[in-house]
Amino acid sequence: MTTALIVDDESPARNLMAQLLRAHPMVDVIGMVANVAEAVRFVRTRQPDLIFLDVEMPDGRGFDLIPFLAKKTHLVFVTAHERFALDAFGVCATDYLVKPVAPARLAATIERITQFPPKAGRAPDLAEAPAAPTRARIPLGGATGRIDVIAPKKILWIEAEQNYSRIHLDQEPKSIIGHKTLSAWEETLAGNGFERITRSLLIQTEKIKHFTWKGRDETFVHFKDSEKVLALGRAGAIRLKALLQH
Repeated sequence: MTTALIVDDESPARNLMAQLLRAHPMVDVIGMVANVAEAVRFVRTRQPDLIFLDVEMPDGRGFDLIPFLAKKTHLVFVTAHERFALDAFGVCATDYLVKPVAPARLAATIERITQFPPKAGRAPDLAEAPAAPTRARIPLGGATGRIDVIAPKKILWIEAEQNYSRIHLDQEPKSIIGHKTLSAWEETLAGNGFERITRSLLIQTEKIKHFTWKGRDETFVHFKDSEKVLALGRAGAIRLKALLQH
């Protein structure tokens, strides 16, 4: 049996998570608290195997609880704000769920936790996290609620699609729809060799192999370690070539 604690400042959110967990008899919810201070008092008397933790609460951030957790504890962040996913993985969280939590997504998390033993060491404090975690692995934030995690070096380019984005990877034939704007991706991937070429296009310039042309208004970008080709209009091609010449 896996014991679990739910930490969320909103009573409906706590009750909903408890209700969703009833579908998983291997998980025993041993407590529900409304803030970090209550969570600290709880874990000092009984350490759960698993904590579902909100990020932003009135008395502090969920990350403030990390120094008080036992080595065995699995930490799953549950929040409506996907922008915190990077920090969550930076402190070695087991998973990150976006509200409203989909039952299938929660089931995948529970399966992962029950199949694998807890990590050997406690998650480090956020201040001790790597200075540039995006160089290792980042959450893609799928529009379906699934969050795939991948190394930035695998991304060739990202296109804007209204409030979403389409991510093209080097060895994946199909693109991935991400639940982030292009501006958010530009901020997340800063320092990883990505350049904003047009209002709707972000390219990892270090992955570019060569160009081919089809008339003055169409340029094709070829990438290293990939068969994918990106077609650029005249303005985008001029911008990209100017960046590469500096």
